[in-house]
Parts: sequence; structure tokens; C-alpha cells
Amino acid sequence: MINQVKKRLRQWRVTHSSEPSSKAVSEFFNALTDERTAALAWQNFRVLMDQRQAEFAASLSRHLSGEPLSDMLSSLLTPVGNVGFKDGETWLKLYDRAEKQRMHIAPLNYYHPVPDTQALPETIWTRDFTTALRLDAPAQIELLARLASWGGRVGEYSNH
Repeated sequence: MINQVKKRLRQWRVTHSSEPSSKAVSEFFNALTDERTAALAWQNFRVLMDQRQAEFAASLSRHLSGEPLSDMLSSLLTPVGNVGFKDGETWLKLYDRAEKQRMHIAPLNYYHPVPDTQALPETIWTRDFTTALRLDAPAQIELLARLASWGGRVGEYSNH
């Protein structure tokens, strides 16, 4: 299967390599990786991406869907993770900027309390947890009444 995909990709490259869009993308990547042009190319890319983010996103969602869209988004996430998590300072800046955009970006490791949901067994999503909760309103009210008697003492410690 993988060999078939590689073969199709090679065939696609041969038949599409003369298209202007393919050449432009290839030249773009060459500019980003050529040490003589990379600094300026990245600077220009950043400015254009800032200016045309909405246009980029709209075109992406207009021309890709389903698995190809998921693959592309995953491809975009890979460098974000590889570079964004390289050190604490870079990650904190990335985290703050992502949060301003109403997103959270965090690596899956010991230092972050976000679980790796891929490592959880599939059965966890099919369990009925409602039977584990006992929402006994009269018992809750009784508990609050018992705790209320401690309210004065808790208030003594609230300024410490």
C-alpha cells in the first residue's frame, strides 16, 4: 500500500511539476530552506501570513475537506510542536498567543496535566458514569446544614 502511494506521488509530481502553482510552492520551500535567502523569506512569510491569515484559512477550507484537510492541518501542527516546544520560553510565548486566540496548545508529557487520550482504552468512552454519581438532593442539603455550623470557624482563618 505504501509503495503504491509513493508511486502515485511520483507520478503526480511528474505530471504536475510543470504547473505554475507547483513551481511556486517548490520555489517557496526552496527559499525557506536556502541559507542565503531563508532569513528574508521567513520574514516575508510571517508578514504575509499575518496579513492574509483569514484568506489562507478560507482557501484551505474551500479546497480541502475530510482526510486531506486533517492531513494538512496535522502537517501544519508538526512544525508548531517541534519548534514551539523546544524550550520553556518559546512554549510560554506560544501558549500565551494561542490562548489569546481562544486555543490551548500543550505538549503531552509529564509536566502537563493534559492526558494523552490516544493512550486511554476505548472502553473508557463507552462507560455509563451516571450510575457512579449519586445526586441525592436531601442528603446534599443535610450535608450543607452540618457544614454551616463550621462557617464561623472557617471565617476566622479566611484572612490568613
